[in-house]
Amino acid sequence: MAWIEVHDTLREHRKTYALASVLKIEQFAAVGLVVSLWTWAINNAQDGDLSAFPATAIANACMWRKNAKTLIEALQECGFVTRDMQIHDWDVYAGKLIEQREIQREQSRARQQKRRQKLDDMKQGASRVSHANVTRDITR
Repeated sequence: MAWIEVHDTLREHRKTYALASVLKIEQFAAVGLVVSLWTWAINNAQDGDLSAFPATAIANACMWRKNAKTLIEALQECGFVTRDMQIHDWDVYAGKLIEQREIQREQSRARQQKRRQKLDDMKQGASRVSHANVTRDITR
């Protein structure tokens, strides 16, 4: 399960007020839109780059049921998303998670490499075992 850093100031941030005003929604709904975008981006746009996604995909990620283009324009106008479709300050909010995932990937690679080497060593050791002196009792 992934996590993302959400500051206690998001609820009363000027960008959140602006987003609520532009979209004509309640402030808590604006917070929900932003947090939904961030949590979706953790797995779908890990680098914070939304440019490869159509507006409808981003709107769905935010659970926005109205015009997708309106949402994108509002997110940009209020500063949550840049004009080139980057999540503003993504590295600040998701940087720790991205670093942690990279460390876990490296550790997993190292464990797998060690496991493969151990299996290869065991196979090579088994092929060197001679059965020339083994006798079989066929009287039983």
